[in-house]
Amino acid sequence: MRFYLVDVFAEKPLAGNQLAVFFCDKALDTATLQAIARETNFSETTFITGGSRSAGYDVRIFTPAHELPFAGHPVLGTAAVLMRHYNLPVSSLTLHLGVGAVTVTTVMEAGDPVYWLQGPPVDIVQTVSNEQVFEITGASPQDIDTGFPVQRLRVGPEFSLVPFRSLRALDAMRLDVNAHRRHFGEAVMSEVYGVSREARDPQHDLSVRLLFDAGGVREDAATGSAAVCLGVWLLDTHYLGTTKFSLRVEQGGLIGRPSTLYLKGSTTEQRNKVSVGGRIAFIASGEWPMNSDAGQHMTDNDAGFS
Repeated sequence: MRFYLVDVFAEKPLAGNQLAVFFCDKALDTATLQAIARETNFSETTFITGGSRSAGYDVRIFTPAHELPFAGHPVLGTAAVLMRHYNLPVSSLTLHLGVGAVTVTTVMEAGDPVYWLQGPPVDIVQTVSNEQVFEITGASPQDIDTGFPVQRLRVGPEFSLVPFRSLRALDAMRLDVNAHRRHFGEAVMSEVYGVSREARDPQHDLSVRLLFDAGGVREDAATGSAAVCLGVWLLDTHYLGTTKFSLRVEQGGLIGRPSTLYLKGSTTEQRNKVSVGGRIAFIASGEWPMNSDAGQHMTDNDAGFS
């Protein structure tokens, strides 16, 4: 089974967020896909299960623990792999995901493609109290920018978005999984997404971190779906004092995977429009052997590609 390894939201190789992309030339059951995703152990792994250039490609996204209906960096990385693998002379490509169809476009900048997706609708689940924030993140009252709401936002995955007053406070953010479950329930994946107006790189506008529970607390190198939520939150709260922006957002610096996410947003006719983009570095490709236990659940039905 053909696979590619790419770094997404990476300004150079060996940065950004890692992604494994598999071409399923045979239909594989969910248990097998999940087992492969556990083996790669990246934050997400994608499987292209069928489709065509004209109709769009069917894609499933897995973390090491479960399947996702949408995630930003897997969408961009998978589209880039499809364009290269099939040598597609196109500037846009549609992927069919759990949330529906998502289109990725490319724009050439400084001789390299930048891959963009327009974010799907974002739901505001609830406003989070300061007391809940302090307990879940370990922050103190002076750490949080209390002039803006802490909200739980959902775009497939669900995040608690917390505005911090400083980069120092953001760097100190932690995730108390037990407190998160106590406040929001066992069924909701524990994730907290912090943002600060301060950034390490003077060319960046915002700094963000995402902590999540995956059998232990982990930090994500770059999170496109959370960036979509951030864009909507920025517009709704007037955090930047504008209804239109084009930003460079940094993430992953604390874990040695510096990432740059391009974020555009605007409000027109009381509707928010948010797009997330980034550069992609191709790292490796190869063949995944299916004569191992990972291939035991292969079915006889070919996946359909054209």
